[in-house]
Amino acid sequence: ATTEIYTLSIHDALPISLSASAATLLFSTAVNGSPAAQTFTVSNSAGSAAIGFTAATTTTAGGNWLALSTSTSTTPATISVSVNTTNLAQGGYNGTITLKPLPSADATNSMVVIQVGLAVSAPAVEPGGVVSAAIFNTTVSPGSIISLFGVNLATSTVSASATPLPTTLGGTQVLVNGVAVPLFYVSPEQINAQLPTGISGTITITVISGTTTGVTTTVQVSAVSPGIFVVSGAQGQIGTSNAQGAILNSNLSPNSSTNPAAAGS
Repeated sequence: ATTEIYTLSIHDALPISLSASAATLLFSTAVNGSPAAQTFTVSNSAGSAAIGFTAATTTTAGGNWLALSTSTSTTPATISVSVNTTNLAQGGYNGTITLKPLPSADATNSMVVIQVGLAVSAPAVEPGGVVSAAIFNTTVSPGSIISLFGVNLATSTVSASATPLPTTLGGTQVLVNGVAVPLFYVSPEQINAQLPTGISGTITITVISGTTTGVTTTVQVSAVSPGIFVVSGAQGQIGTSNAQGAILNSNLSPNSSTNPAAAGS
């Protein structure tokens, strides 16, 4: 007779964690417009096991303008998000989508929150549209210069012509935690501004164009975010060895290959 021996290895189960493919959704439309629906996926980010979950919406103003294709499902799932602008006045509206695992899932996280913005002929910063003005990454810090990218940010293109920098430029303001900040440049699709010092954690940014208040965006602030500006026309070379930094020599003349810094300066 032949005896076969089998070894059974028992491992801890992979943790169960609910995850969404989007952290922010933005809808932009004219008054009484009908923006196309958007979708996001829900999955178990830590393994293949299916997770039952609920999905719910909340809005801060304008009534119940935010809707989902389902209120309960099981991962993996794709959920459609739609907005109803009927009777909504011009302005920015904010809402949230909250995903909660069912108790039976024994998930390691209690919920996932997706921020939703609706701009009705109003200013709106794109998801990920708050970046360092020097190197265009999304790490920003107190006192740093930032660029905002979005829609309807201003009605014209204006640059600040003197210091101290104005907090209203071309009729546009940028509020950080409710306080207007200095502006370098405004245009319909881009704003350059300076963050205040003394901020930390999660901050709110809201653009006001004329009398229209836009969608509020939340941004995480880092303690430091070093970045060196490049000379005009070299922006596309950021991150390469060919990018000429916007750097002054000790005599305040622009540094360049034809005007290098003196050794020891």
